[in-house]
Amino acid sequence: MKLRAIIFLGLIFSISVTRAEQVPENQARRGYYLGLGPVVLARLNSSGVGYFFSGGYAFNYDRTLLKLNAEVMGRSGALLLNGGIGVAYFPSQFVVKEFNPFVGLDFGFGTARIRPDSAGIGEWTTGFILGPQIGAQFFRNSDVMLEVSGKWGTFLESGSLGTPSYSVIKISLYFL
Repeated sequence: MKLRAIIFLGLIFSISVTRAEQVPENQARRGYYLGLGPVVLARLNSSGVGYFFSGGYAFNYDRTLLKLNAEVMGRSGALLLNGGIGVAYFPSQFVVKEFNPFVGLDFGFGTARIRPDSAGIGEWTTGFILGPQIGAQFFRNSDVMLEVSGKWGTFLESGSLGTPSYSVIKISLYFL
């Protein structure tokens, strides 16, 4: 009798542990991401191609990806720092095996330093940043995803040279 009760309780415990390890369908996979690429900064008194670095935390749902991100861009004395949130939507009709195109939008708060002129005077502009994004993710169902995307962002505030903006082509790796 005691042996049957122990076996029964052991079976119930193993079933409950097995069910607890299963991930619910509506739960997001989450993890970190890192990105880099060339950037062109506009209205920051800087010409040429600069450097773009980004990183953050991502939540991968069925047809959307939510991000908390931080970005750093620079070129010959000009600097742009940005932090915010982003969302990417994956239309299911365009998905082809491991190729997942998306459209997205990022919103954040940032600051930009205009490259100093010959007198060594530079100016800081601070404000909200808004930017659309388009791209594709590869291997979206695996633990490591690759993303290739293009993004444009602009300040909603103006500086002495106008409204700072940037354009970037980036490659990102997601570790979920």
